Amino acid sequence: MKKVLLCLFIILTMFITSCSFSPKGAGVESVEHNDGINKQILDSVKILDDKVLDGIRNNDLDKILEISGEEFKSNSSNFKNILVKTEEALKGQSLEYKDRYYCKVNKIGKYNAIITDSNDDSFNITVEAVNKDIFVSMIKTTSNKDDFLLTLIYIKENNEWKLYSVSAGNYSYGGMSAIDLYEKAKSLEAQGYKVAANIYMGLCGKILRPVPFIQYKKETEMIDYGKKLQQSISNEYAFPDKLKNNNNIQLYGFRVEYTRNDGIIPVIRYVTSTGLDKKEELKKEANDMDKEVTDKYKGLKENFKYVLYEAYSEPPIDPKKTYNDFRTGVEQK
Repeated sequence: MKKVLLCLFIILTMFITSCSFSPKGAGVESVEHNDGINKQILDSVKILDDKVLDGIRNNDLDKILEISGEEFKSNSSNFKNILVKTEEALKGQSLEYKDRYYCKVNKIGKYNAIITDSNDDSFNITVEAVNKDIFVSMIKTTSNKDDFLLTLIYIKENNEWKLYSVSAGNYSYGGMSAIDLYEKAKSLEAQGYKVAANIYMGLCGKILRPVPFIQYKKETEMIDYGKKLQQSISNEYAFPDKLKNNNNIQLYGFRVEYTRNDGIIPVIRYVTSTGLDKKEELKKEANDMDKEVTDKYKGLKENFKYVLYEAYSEPPIDPKKTYNDFRTGVEQK
């Protein structure tokens, strides 16, 4: 099994606001979306988008500052520290607009304006009402696998559009957005695969908000579903769970990892009396217990390429403590 890669999750934000969502934020006069926006405005902002992207790809902060407003400039040191990471995320990637919004605010003040549209699967975007004219460009990589969402916000200064903030984060894993993962989880639960559904919801949670101020309209629905599913599993399976055919093993639950090569991987944490230095014995142990585990927790074998067994010498229950472990990936055939 190929080495598990750490999932990329970058938050590049020049401001973070508290989120309070409603169908329409106070003070929002109008919101225009994509082709509904005046073409002259779209063309003007696209020129700025291209300059920002060029600056990121060339690690050239000065080029970005040329089109930035005073707020961005005053906080540019925060962006400079992570510009290299953003450049790496976009390297070799083609890009497309996911959405563009032009928002007119009728009252400037210290409150959050909510930018939204009529699409149920889209986002609510919370921005500070710092200007009467706010433009949001949401730009996505197009790998159709592990995609990245870049969000640029502009405001008017002296009647010219100026960059106000740059934010970015993971949008999809394996070609699946948070909405896709949620729908897949519901489908798996309907087939009786509760644990597999819970694995998908675990990954959904990792990309539920690509950036802090962007929220899926279905976020509350997705969170509530995940909680109910987790409770249903807790009622059906009591952890720690002792295996019948492996007396020295107790299971302590599941979590999820993702790799570009192997996709979604369920991780099963268990406590064993086998020493963690006995690598060959632990590998055999994981392969021996796999049939009992996948027979008991339906849907693992049917929906995942690998199951990763994570062995501990003591229960990994203290979140403040670091535990040693040994991991064995077992291919599902």
